[in-house]
Parts: sequence; structure tokens; C-alpha cells
Amino acid sequence: MSIGWLILLYIIRAIGDVASEPLSLMSPLGLILRTEVYVNNQWWPVLVGVLLFVITVFVAFYLHQRRDMGAGLLPSKQGRRTASRFLCSPLGLTLRMMRTMIIAWSVGMFLLGISYGSIFGDLESFIKNNDMIQQIIASHPDYSVTEQFITQLMVILAIIATIPAVTSFLNIRSEEKKERLEHLYTKNVSRIRLFFVYVGIGCVVGPLALLLSVIGLWLSSMMVMADPLSFSIFMKAGMVYVPAIWVVLVIASLLFAFVPKWTSIVWVYVVFSFITVYLGDLIDIPEWLVNVSSYSHIPQLPVENVTWLSLVVLIIVWAIGTWISMAKYRYRDHVG
Repeated sequence: MSIGWLILLYIIRAIGDVASEPLSLMSPLGLILRTEVYVNNQWWPVLVGVLLFVITVFVAFYLHQRRDMGAGLLPSKQGRRTASRFLCSPLGLTLRMMRTMIIAWSVGMFLLGISYGSIFGDLESFIKNNDMIQQIIASHPDYSVTEQFITQLMVILAIIATIPAVTSFLNIRSEEKKERLEHLYTKNVSRIRLFFVYVGIGCVVGPLALLLSVIGLWLSSMMVMADPLSFSIFMKAGMVYVPAIWVVLVIASLLFAFVPKWTSIVWVYVVFSFITVYLGDLIDIPEWLVNVSSYSHIPQLPVENVTWLSLVVLIIVWAIGTWISMAKYRYRDHVG
């Protein structure tokens, strides 16, 4: 809930900065920007922020004093007396454990898409006043500024959508380290089946998060643009990155199968992809290094044409890598 509030306050600030000054002031993230540091050096937002902090701390201590030890002020929901048949399956159990995370990321990605779409109404002036964005966006006279901006925005959304996909899969490593998988292996559950469950969830959660962000982006842009783009343009430009997400997921599965202690290295690859693909032109990263990222092989729609060969190759890499990792995990030691 705390992370949800943080995302909500960020969305309020983002929309308020574009459409409504009072709305932006309702968020502490928007309030503190009114200090105008090194320009006007306004102190009143700092004083208001400190006052809100003091009030919040006193309220927190008061509520903490009133609640029971180990319990909360909100009543706990009564659980089911018996588990459903779906929960008795490996897929159902795994989805139940990830339910909160999946819902939180889904809502967060949808709101993130809305926040980005809110700037489309005044996009030309936004880019005109931002030198860095001008350097990142390539100049294509045949396409509008909005269409060119979408190509860069979709890379960001795709990489962010990769986070819940990889996180979903890495839960199998967490469960293995805590020795909770032993309870499943004592039943009629094979390693391959359980591995396939986690890989499958990751392959669905990533595209789902990306899809929701694209929908939020399109809905928000429709409200602020005089001549909005069609939904198909947003869908094609966003969902074309699904193979790139799957390749990152297969890197995580290979690390888990061969060197489980180093599985977290996959996050280095995610950060590397963001730096090279999004900032590659800005900081003059060599092209061969940029091509290491799976995202660099995705056509930037709608500015570029679809290159089916690169997409098919990425899918083949994902399929072969998944098969190898499943075969290796089947025979390696349980603790890695």
C-alpha cells in the first residue's frame, strides 16, 4: 500500500504539472518542486513539507499506540476453510503467492502509462524545451513528433515491464533457497512441471504489464490530444517488444539452471539494456555493445518497418534457451 501511495502521488504530480497547478500541489513530490532551487529559492514548500512530516509522524505514533501488538487497526479478512481445487495445483498455488505482486505491478504499469500519456497534449513544447530529449529522438521528417517520441517511450515501458516478468520467475529461486519446494516435490509434482509454471507466469506477466501501460498511454493521450493517434499504432509499437522481454527472461532461467547463486546478475543486463538502448546515442556507446541488448533488435514502430527476421530469431533464442535451462534444472542439485 505504501508503494501504491507513492505511485499515486507521482501520477498526481505528473498530471498536475501538465494540466492543473492545484492538483500538483496536492502531492509532496509536486510541492517540493515549487522551491525553485537556484532560481527563486522559495522556502514555503519546505516549511509546508516539514509541517506535513511532523503531523504524519504524530498520527503514526498515535495509531501505533492504539493497535494491538502484532495486529493492525484494519480487521483481518477471514480466510477460506478449505482450499479451492485451483489452489491445489502448482500453477494455482504459485499464482496465489504472486497475486499481490502481479496486481500491484499491473495497476502501477497502467498508471505509469496514463502519466506518460498526459504530456502528449503539449508534447511539442515539452520536447522543444528539453535538449536531452531532442538528442535522443531521431529526426524523421515523414513522421510527427508524437510518433517519434513513442518509439523512445515504448523502450522505457518495455524495460520496466521486464521487471515484473523477471521477478515472477525469480520467485522459484527464493522458494528454493527457503527450502519450500521440498513440500511440492514430495507430491506428484516434477521439477520440469514446476519450472514450466514459473517460466510461463513470467512470460505472461511481462507482456500483460506492457499491454496495460500501452492501454493507459493511449487512453490518456486521447484525452489531451486534439488529433489523437489510433490504438493500433500504440499497440504495435509496444507489443513488438515482447520477444525482447522473453529473451531477458530466458537469461534469468539459464542463470538459475546453471549457476543459481548468480541468478541476480540478470538485473545487470536489464540496467545495461536501458543505458545502451535509451541513452546509447546520447553518450556515443559503440554499436556492437548496443547490439548485445535484446531490445536493440526490435524495430521502432511506427518510424521503422517491421523486421520479422529479428523477431523470429529472438523467439527462437528464447525457445532454445528455455529448453536448455529446463533440461539442466531437471538434473542439477536442488540447492544448486
